[in-house]
Amino acid sequence: MKDCQINYKKYFLFKLSPNFFKFIYFILILTSLSKAEFSPDFAKWLSEYYGEDVRAHLERKDLGHAGSFGGKNEPSEPIRHQPVIFVHGVSNRAWDKMKNAADYFHQQGYSFAELYGTTYANGDEGNPLQWAQYSMKCQYVKLVDKQVLGASLFN
Repeated sequence: MKDCQINYKKYFLFKLSPNFFKFIYFILILTSLSKAEFSPDFAKWLSEYYGEDVRAHLERKDLGHAGSFGGKNEPSEPIRHQPVIFVHGVSNRAWDKMKNAADYFHQQGYSFAELYGTTYANGDEGNPLQWAQYSMKCQYVKLVDKQVLGASLFN
C-alpha cells in the first residue's frame, strides 16, 4: 500500500513564499496589460470630459475584449512618448490587427499607457467580406477625432 501513496509536495511548483506571491503579482500585471479596453483612469476622464455617451461609443464594450484599448494603469504613471492612436480598417476591431502594431511599439519602449485604439463600425461580425457593406460615415470620423483629441489631452 505504501507504493500507492502520492507525494503531493513534488507536484507543487511553488512554495507559499514571497517569491510565489511575486510571481502571482507579475502574472496579474501581465493579464491587466493584455486587457483590450480603456483603463479605468482613462474611461473616467473620458466620461468627465466628453460625457458618458461618448465614452461608451469610444470604449465599445459591446464588442467584448477587442473594442478598445489604452490609458494609464495608475494616474501617476509617467508618459515618456507622444501617444500613438491606432485606427483600424473598416472591417476590424481595435484589438484585432492593431494589437500587433501596439506590441511593436511596446517593444520599442512605449508603455501601453501611450498606445490607444477604438473601434468604429462593428468589425467583421464573423463575415470576412463585411467590409464591403460598410462605408466611412461622418459619425465614425467624429469618433476617431474624439479619440485622437482625448488621448492627446489625457496625457
